[in-house]
Amino acid sequence: GLPASGKTSLAKHIKRKFTTNTASSSTTPSVFPKNQPLIKVTHVCFDEIYNSTAMKTKKAQKEKNSSMKLKVDSKNVLDMEWDPLIWKSSREAAFTQIEDTIKSSIDSDEQRLIIVDDNMYYRSMRAQVVKIARTNNCGVGILHLISDAHSCHSRNEKRSPGQRVSQDTINKMCKILEPPNPKKFPWERNFRSIKIEPYPTQTLYFCIFFFEGTDILLTYINVVLMQIMG
Repeated sequence: GLPASGKTSLAKHIKRKFTTNTASSSTTPSVFPKNQPLIKVTHVCFDEIYNSTAMKTKKAQKEKNSSMKLKVDSKNVLDMEWDPLIWKSSREAAFTQIEDTIKSSIDSDEQRLIIVDDNMYYRSMRAQVVKIARTNNCGVGILHLISDAHSCHSRNEKRSPGQRVSQDTINKMCKILEPPNPKKFPWERNFRSIKIEPYPTQTLYFCIFFFEGTDILLTYINVVLMQIMG
């Protein structure tokens, strides 16, 4: 989905639901059947990995070129000039984290949901995730958040200065984003689209609506990244 379409808010809400509602809890909602093994959730946010990589890289560069102490934090990291080399290395780190998490879960025989949080505006980007999942015999699905540019701009303006993206970035991604097309690309068949209504409708409403359905298949498959084989 586009920047500021609600991807990270949705990911955090889903993770919080799984974290705070265990199968043994007396407050477990109906979407969590009794005796259902607890599913651990890992949220892999590409933006956070980029920010972390950028902070470390910029700090190392400054310390190397100057004796002055540099103070870098998450509030100003996005004000730095975008670096394609850092972007590339941070994405490699994210994909490595995804695969390592899958393998560790297989080794420990635990159930785990991995939420891959990124714009994934090119189909080839999504294909990388699908390839990792299939190579490791893991179910995979795509959750496509649909939102118009105006709504994304409005939500983007509500962010803290360090977390905003440029208007040009949102406008450009509107033009180049390749939505799932299962008829032409069968490997994208496990997907569901969620339309985020124009601002100021709260994204959280959609998180709750789509997550708290009574149909366990919709909950575990269509909503929570569809835990079925790709």
